[in-house]
Amino acid sequence: MPAAIAGGIAGTFVFGQGLWRSLAPAWPGGGRAFAVSAGFLMVATPAVALAAATWFVRLRRKGRRQAWLLTPVAGAFGLLCVLSLMAFLVSFGGRRRRPRPGCDTDDFRCWLSTTCPYAAAYALGGAAVAGLLMWGGMRFARRAAGD
Repeated sequence: MPAAIAGGIAGTFVFGQGLWRSLAPAWPGGGRAFAVSAGFLMVATPAVALAAATWFVRLRRKGRRQAWLLTPVAGAFGLLCVLSLMAFLVSFGGRRRRPRPGCDTDDFRCWLSTTCPYAAAYALGGAAVAGLLMWGGMRFARRAAGD
């Protein structure tokens, strides 16, 4: 998982702005929904990838041959984690103040602040919702298990 985080941070500088420019306008709900999705997925996908890897190890210890089926699942969610981390980190690139009139749309910070103001707040909100859902799910699972 640390390699995925390092890859996401390094990839942010190379691919992050292109990811936002290509996906955010076409995303259902626009840039705001894209920022919320990036924040939500940044928290949720590492948990799913870790769960798949844990299940893989358990099945492997039991000698089940179907354990290899979980390897692509963990890899796919790891890749989704890296992409969502890139989109999450890039959402903090916008300006906090109103863009100046006639600012250059080739400048990513200007583009982000005009197309999706407060993208960072939306991304943080999505991350908070995912964290609360995971916390509630863990409490419910513990209560159902009788702990």
